[in-house]
Formats: sequence, C-alpha cells, structure tokens
Amino acid sequence: MNYTEKLENIKILENTWQTAINQSEMYALVMQHFYTPLPEGKKVKKAIVIGYDGCTCEMLNCLDGIERGAIKYLIANGGHGVFSYAGGAPYPEPITQDTSTAPGWCTMLTANLAQNSGIYSNGTTKEVDPKSLIIKLVEDRAIKKSSFCVSWEGHFSEEGATYLKEKDYAEEKQLNCKFLCAKDDDGTRQNVLDDLSSDDCSDFIFSILEYTDHFGHEVDYLPEKPGYMQAFRSAEQTGMDFVDAVMSRPTYGEEDWLILVTSDHGGYQCGHGGPTLQERITYIISNKEIVTQLDTLKKLSFMDNTLETALPQTVVYNILEKHFKAPLPEGKKKKKAIVLGYDGLRTDMLLHLDSVEAGAAKKLLANGGHAIFTYAGGTPYPQPIAHETDTGPGWGAMLTGLQSKESTIYYNNAVKQVEPRSSILAFVEDGLTDSTAFYVSWGGHFTEEESTYRLEKEYAESKGINALYLRAGNDDGTLENALKDVKSPDCSDYIFTIFEYPDALGHGNGFSPGIEKYMDSLILSEKAGITLLDAIESRPTYNEEDWLILVTPDHGGIGRAHSGPTLEERITFIVSNKELL
Repeated sequence: MNYTEKLENIKILENTWQTAINQSEMYALVMQHFYTPLPEGKKVKKAIVIGYDGCTCEMLNCLDGIERGAIKYLIANGGHGVFSYAGGAPYPEPITQDTSTAPGWCTMLTANLAQNSGIYSNGTTKEVDPKSLIIKLVEDRAIKKSSFCVSWEGHFSEEGATYLKEKDYAEEKQLNCKFLCAKDDDGTRQNVLDDLSSDDCSDFIFSILEYTDHFGHEVDYLPEKPGYMQAFRSAEQTGMDFVDAVMSRPTYGEEDWLILVTSDHGGYQCGHGGPTLQERITYIISNKEIVTQLDTLKKLSFMDNTLETALPQTVVYNILEKHFKAPLPEGKKKKKAIVLGYDGLRTDMLLHLDSVEAGAAKKLLANGGHAIFTYAGGTPYPQPIAHETDTGPGWGAMLTGLQSKESTIYYNNAVKQVEPRSSILAFVEDGLTDSTAFYVSWGGHFTEEESTYRLEKEYAESKGINALYLRAGNDDGTLENALKDVKSPDCSDYIFTIFEYPDALGHGNGFSPGIEKYMDSLILSEKAGITLLDAIESRPTYNEEDWLILVTPDHGGIGRAHSGPTLEERITFIVSNKELL
C-alpha cells in the first residue's frame, strides 16, 4: 500500500489529504475559542494543545491497537479531526520551510509561515514579533495565565532556541506565562499534570511530547517498527492522562475546555525536513467541531467570486478609475462616487446583516448590488503576506492602486511621498473629477507628523487643487462632514470616508461576530453608511448623476489585533451598487 492509499484509509478525518488545511489554522481555532461567548453554565474558557512531535498521519490508522489514548478517546466521544499540512505549502507545491520541529510549531503558535516569522528550520531564534499564543493571549487579556511545557531545549532553553526572546520578553514584562523545559517526556507529563491539578491552572497549556520524534529518528517513522509504534502508544497514553486530568478537575463542569491533539511534522525513513507526504501531511484532532474561517466564508453564497479568486485590494482604485473614465449613461450628466470604508470589519460579518435594521451594504445587496472577495496583505491566501494587514497598507493599496512595494506604505504612519498619488489627488489632477474629499478621524492618515498622506495634502493645498483632506475628532464627526458634503448642491465628485467603529471596538473587545461590542460596530458602521446613502438618493439632482457606491474594509482581525496572515485578518470584501467583475 503506497502512502496516498494509507492516507485515504484514514476514515476519522472530515476532509481529505488533498484538501488539508494549513497548520496555521490551529492558531485561529484557539483564538476563536477564547473570543466566543461562554456556553450557558460555564464561567471560564480553558484550552490545552497536546503535541505529538514527529507523529506521522498514518498512525491514525493504528488506533485499534491503542488501549487508551487521547485521540482515540476524543474521536470515540464525538470529537472531530482534519488533515493539515506542514512545510508552508500544500502538496505537491514545493515546501517553503522545513518540515521540522521549529517551523511546524511556530506556524501553529504564531499563524505565520517562515517568510514572516523567520523560522525556516531548527536553530533560529525568532524575534518577539510575531508573538506566539503563549504571550499574545495573556497580553491581550483573553486569559490570565499560560504555560508552555516541553523537553526539547531547542524551543527556549539553549542558544538558537526559537522562543528565547519571547521568554525573556515575558519575564521582563512580568507576564503570567510559564516556559517549562523538563529533562524528558516524563518531566513534561509531570509539569502538565501539576498545572492541571492546581485550582488556578493555566488557561492555555501548550505541551509537546517527543516520544514519536525520538523513536522515528532512531528506528524509522513507520508503524511497522515496534519502537515507533510503542512511542505512539506512549504519546497517546500521556495525552489521555492530560485529558483525564482536565475532566477530573473539581471545577470542570464550570469550565469550557478546548482540547486539541496535533503534530508538527511526520517523517520519512529516519528523518524529516523534506517535501514527501510522509513528512508534510499532519492532522488536528479536537473535542469540538473544527470550523475554519475558510468554511465560514464559503457560506457567503452571494459573492460573485470565490476565495480562490479573491482580488487584491488595489482593484478598488481600478474600479473607481474605470467608472470615471466610462461614458455617461443615457440621461446622466455627472459622474459621482463614494467609498464607505469600514475600518477593521471582518468579512464574515456580512453573514450577520440580518441583525442590522438598515444599512448600506444590506440595502445594496437587497437591491441588486454585487459583492466580491478581496484580500489584504498584498498576496492571496495561503501565501505569506507581503505587508502587514493594517490600516495604512490596506487603505494605501485601495487609494493608490499599488501594493506596498511600489507605494512604500508597508505599515501604519508610513509617510508616503506625493508620488505615487492617491486617487484623492490623481483624479482631480488628471481631470477625471472636478473635486474630491477624504473624510477620516484617525490622525495617521494625513494630520500627524508621521502620517501617510500628509505630504500629499500639503502639496494639494499649496497648488490650490480641489481635493479636501478633512479629519474629524471621531466617527460622528466624519459622518457629519461627509453628510454636509453629500447634501450640498455642488458636492464632491468623489468622496472617500473611513469609519473606525469596527477597528476601535475590535481592539477593545475582540474581532469576532461572537463579541457583542464588535457586532455593535457592524450596526454603527451600517447606520452611518445608510445615512449617507439615503442622503445621496435624496439629492435633487440624483437622477441626473451616475453614482458608484463601494463599501469595503481595509482588513479584518483576530483576537484583539490584526497585522497578521490569518484569513480572519486578510480576507476583505467590496459591496457595490454596480457590477464589479
């Protein structure tokens, strides 16, 4: 039996090895758990990851030979499982990082591939950023304490260890994060059990057992090898010890536990690091349903494209330019356009438009409008992002039609030169419009010393160009400024507005549909949007005007932040009154 047949013989996983998900999705599953409401009767969220280092996926065919084990127990008791992949890219694409310990666990702990984390192989120390779940969950106040329990010194206990700087950072900041390196797996087992037996056990425990990797290197990563099979039994038994300890807690009935079992890589012969299926196909087993953001976004059946054909955010510039260059439709005398920017609104929030009484995106879609998937970060998923999924680069891509490499807007508060021009300036200078306006409340756009469009604003003002850059004190002020413009007889031909509600409430409470305050941000954004839309349709000259209306965000978010490569952060959208493709 070849290896593909062995993988296809695994019946307990809910996808196929050909549709395996990136290891990075484990990060999102943990974040999703901590940022969803507590079930009724539960008082606190808890999670444990039980890592079987170097456990090949085909070992899941050997569960019948296991008397007692974590994976066996979880699956037998309503658990779920999926194929995942190591190496940074799905088979048969070339791997972009070694199928080894450090890159594998780092991808899961940070959601970042090697091009963004710097961890291509073992023996490299990661910078503090991108932060692992060990630190991030505590620092973002999602949990009170975490622990990282291992026995391999290459994680954080020797020169060149992956998380050395993170460990130092946690100690310097006095974060309640424990980094425990035991002598062997017995020591790791004891550290985890000691933690789980304490009344105030860590809210998030990340444990890695080395049984299978040690014996794989010694005898071969094959179930036919007695030593490797015994190592899998030992991992499963220890994993079950952890599950038993969780369920034996006196407060277990009041705790909402997520339990995940996974592997960083497989192995081939007596090694790993390469591109074979044996090395790169892994798995994630969970006590809860595994719903990835990919699954969620596929529910948006009204989108005119797919996630696989998502367009770069730069397309916003192209859509606007095409609109103003196109001939006027019959009976129309003037081209107009408005962009309603919802900063930090996740794309899956479109699934919750029913909760909005009246909104711009809701109205557009209900009246024959169109919607497409776009992406932030400069590259399509699952490629490593080319720049941060942040405000500056996101709006910069849409306003200049260029990615960061060409626009130089790699991060927030990056000071762009006058060239390349944004559409606010370019459309007036090039004669596409008579006037433009840019309404915001965040100082990083053009009012602070280090702000993206400050030099452009100063240039426009010095040349007497009819391009208005106006900052308000808050979103109410932004709405007031834009509304005043829209209601004026000679309103700007092109208006770009950005509302900060989702970003502000996401950073404060969490970027998740399950967070009430974040749901409020959708309602607030849509209310502002529909107010402007209604004002546009009430213009005395509306029937003589050819309006393009776009609703779009710059990025999404996960936990209380963004910047990273997850689907939650990088998949964006455009909703419009006109066709987009």
